[in-house]
Amino acid sequence: MPGHSSGRFDWEALELEYVTGGDDLSVRELARRHEASFSHFAVQARNRGWEQKRRDYRARSLVVAEDEIMNKMAVRVAQVKSDALDVIHAAILKMGVDLHDRKLEDGTIIPAIQVLPGDMAKLLDRLMPLIGQPNNISENRNLGIDLTADLPPDAARLIEELARERGTQPEPVGRRSLPSSRAAGPN
Repeated sequence: MPGHSSGRFDWEALELEYVTGGDDLSVRELARRHEASFSHFAVQARNRGWEQKRRDYRARSLVVAEDEIMNKMAVRVAQVKSDALDVIHAAILKMGVDLHDRKLEDGTIIPAIQVLPGDMAKLLDRLMPLIGQPNNISENRNLGIDLTADLPPDAARLIEELARERGTQPEPVGRRSLPSSRAAGPN
């Protein structure tokens, strides 16, 4: 009879059957399938922690399924990026050819296209994220000092003069901690 081992139940096999079974497989149903006493199976299930093992198994199965989905999505996204880069590469090569006048076999001349620096900047701005690079870079610098109202007037004037020499546009002394600098553009 299935589930028996030398007259005794093979509890490890029954546990595996229960833990990996679907929602329709209860301890009562398992006992019925193996023509055994429900109460005997219920005691074994409780003592061996079948319910917790089933929950753990299902949680691990869910994680594995989610990982498989994420891996498939990652592969798909990588393929789409690769395809997009292929198309962009082909467009750039075509654009390079179109930068020159071309003469067809019938003598027709196709004039060159003009690409302005702003157009090229826009193209590169959109290309950078596709190759994993930021499309703009900003930089913030902090001197790590705090100038307070207790600063002697001579020191404040010296800072203002130095700032002016270095090309900054100072605010009136006392209104801000440091003279403001010109906004830095993207690197």
